[in-house]
Amino acid sequence: MSTPCANTGATPLCMKSQAWFDTQSQSLTFYPPFDYPARTMLAQVRHEKNRPSFQPTAQATLPGWALRIFENSSRQEIKQPSLCGQDNEVTIRIAENSDLLLIEICVRHASSMEPLALQQRTVEAYRAIHHLLDEKQSRHAIRIWNYIPNIQTMLPDGLDRYMIFNAGRFAAYYDWYGRDKTLETSIATATGIGYAGSDLCVQVLASTQQGKPVENPRQVRSYRYSPRYGPLPPCFARATLTSKRESTLPDLLIGGTASVCGERSIHDQDIIAQTKETLINLGHLVHAAAQLDNHSGLKDKSVDVDVQLRRFESMRVYYRDKCHLNPIMDIVWPHIDHLDPSQIEVVHANICRRELLVEIEGTASLDRPQ
Repeated sequence: MSTPCANTGATPLCMKSQAWFDTQSQSLTFYPPFDYPARTMLAQVRHEKNRPSFQPTAQATLPGWALRIFENSSRQEIKQPSLCGQDNEVTIRIAENSDLLLIEICVRHASSMEPLALQQRTVEAYRAIHHLLDEKQSRHAIRIWNYIPNIQTMLPDGLDRYMIFNAGRFAAYYDWYGRDKTLETSIATATGIGYAGSDLCVQVLASTQQGKPVENPRQVRSYRYSPRYGPLPPCFARATLTSKRESTLPDLLIGGTASVCGERSIHDQDIIAQTKETLINLGHLVHAAAQLDNHSGLKDKSVDVDVQLRRFESMRVYYRDKCHLNPIMDIVWPHIDHLDPSQIEVVHANICRRELLVEIEGTASLDRPQ
C-alpha cells in the first residue's frame, strides 16, 4: 500500500485508508468496531417565547462572533505565490488582533477544476496555512471553515468533490502532523460546507494558545472513517476547547455537526429526525467537552441534552432546502431561546453529504451556572 505523498504533491486517490498513517511502524492503525450508542430521545421543551423569524446570512462569511474579534483589524492581502500556486490563482489575506490571527486563502475557479487539480490546490492551500502559522510566533489553528464549491457534485468514479477536497486536506495534514503523531492532540475543529461561489475558500482562526480537540463519544473520529466516505478520510476534531488563558474566545468552539452516528448518516432525508439527532449530538459533544475540562458535577455518563444546549452562546444553522428552515427552527428554538436572536444565524447551503439536510455549529460556555 502506498503512503501519502509528503513532498511530491497530492495523495493518490486510489489509496484506501481507515485511519491515520503511522510513520514509525509504516502501517495503518484501523479503527476498532464502533459500539453504536443506545438511542437517545430529545426531550420536549416548553417555552413561553414566540419563535422569531430568521433571515439567511450570506454564504462563505465568518460567523458573527468571529467577525467581532477582528472588526477593528484590517485584513492585509499578501502576495506570496511560492506558498500556493500561481499569483493570479490564489488570494491570501490575514488579520491580527492581540494573540489571535485570521488567515483566509481563496483558490480561484476551483469549481471548474479537474479532480486531481482540485486535490493538489487543496494540498497547497493547507501547506500555505501551515507555513503562515509557523511564521507567526507558533500560532495554533483552533477553528477552520472550508467553503467548497459544487461540494456534492458527483464524478464518474463514484466520488464527489468533497471527497476530492478531503484527499488533499489529508495529504497536507500528513505533512503537518504525521511525523510527530500530534494530530489527535492538536487538530482543530472545522466546518466543510458548500456554497454558490466558484472559489475554494479556507478561513483559519489561530491563537498563540493551543486548544484541545474534543470528540463526540457517539461518533467515530473523522480521520478514522472507513472508505465508504472517500478514499481518504476527512480530518477535523468535533470541537476545540480553548485555552483558559485566552479570554477573548468562547470556551468551546463547535464544528459543523449533523445527523451522524458512528460514521453513518442516519434518518435519510427526514428533516425532523435529522434536526433532533443533530441536537442530541451537540448535547453529547458539549458534555464531553465539560468532562475534558474537569468541571465539577459532570463526571457521570448521563447526559441531559437540553441542559447542555443551554450552554450555547451562539449558533449557526446550515440548511440544504429552503422549505426546511421553518421546521428546523421550530425544533431548535425551544432549546436555545436563552439566546438573543442576533446570536443565531441561518445559512442556506449544501451539506457535505447528499443525504444530510442540516448541519449546526456554534460556541458554548462551560462556566455558565446550571
